Formats: sequence, structure tokens, C-alpha cells
Amino acid sequence: MGDYVVALTFTTEQVRKLNTEGFKLCFTSAVGADKTYNVIAYADTVASKVTIRWKEQYLIAATKTKFQNGVEFDSNTTPSDISFQQTYTLPSDWTDGNVSPNGKLDPGSYSFANNTDGEASAVIYKPINGQPAPFYVSQSPVFSKGTETLTPKLFVALWFQKNATTKTMISLSSSQISEFNFTGRSSLNAHWDGARFVPDN
Repeated sequence: MGDYVVALTFTTEQVRKLNTEGFKLCFTSAVGADKTYNVIAYADTVASKVTIRWKEQYLIAATKTKFQNGVEFDSNTTPSDISFQQTYTLPSDWTDGNVSPNGKLDPGSYSFANNTDGEASAVIYKPINGQPAPFYVSQSPVFSKGTETLTPKLFVALWFQKNATTKTMISLSSSQISEFNFTGRSSLNAHWDGARFVPDN
């Protein structure tokens, strides 16, 4: 799993305006064929130069929280390392889950199995600027004895949002974000043109 970086630049006027008006620069990654972006993985004020680094290494946990736009959440189990073609199984008593091989899954997917008597949602993490950060939560809860297949994509989203905080569930339209495909690349240099992020090359 490789290392990836986004290097962004802003003018002095942009920095002053965005920070004075309370906007945060937000970042997250996509999951699934429909490229779902639904958790703020990174949120911070801007400066003339901003660098976001991450690794495509994954951890998985479970939460009792159902997806709700604008709500901050926490995991209810300790995150566990997971790789493709593995399944995380949440035990019936909500103790920390177990990860085991699952050759039935596609090479770019892993899965979440809910063995509790109620609903549960998967939470996926990846290292962002050196710290594990959640970037996806189940869009719909996984029912008792049900499973969810999770397929991370090499697409990322950047946008601005007032009073944004990490670990907040979000529902975004394509017009709200600048989306970048990292398939076949590991870095991006871009600048803010006042409406969206534009690659420098």
C-alpha cells in the first residue's frame, strides 16, 4: 500500500478570507462503485501551503451510530488492521472484532460481518498526516447477521465547510467538491482558483 500526498497553495488574500469567515479545508476518500464520500477525515484552517499525506492502509471498527448528515460519531470498538480479501467479524457481545481471510471477496475489497442481535455500522480508517482517521461509515446500518462489502477507491475529495470537524458524517453533491483520481499517481500539486482546486500540472 503506497504513500500519497496532496500539496495545496493559497494566496494571502485567500488565506485571510477563508479563515476569517470560519471555513475549514476538508478532505476525505471514496468507498464503493458510486464513490461515496461520507465522513470528514481531515479538517483544518488554511495557510499559504497545506500538505495532506495519507497511506492506503486500512483499519476497521464498529459503531452503534447510524449515518446522519452533520452528526459527529465515535467507534464503539477498537480499530483493527484489515487488508483486502479479509472479513472483520463483530462478535455478538460487542467486544472487539476479529479479522480473518476471505478468498471469496474481490482482490480490492474487504467486508464487515455483524454477529450482534441488532444493527451496527462499519467504520474505516486510514493514516492521514501520521494518525489513523475515519473516512467512511456504513451509509446504511448492517442488520443482525448481515454483511457489508467495502471497496476503497483511489479517489479523494477536497472542499471548504464552515465549522467542520473530523469524524463528522456528511452528504455531499459532486458540485460541492473538487475530486481527484489517484489511480496511477501518488502526488498532486494544486491551487484554489476561487471556485475549485485546479492541478498545477
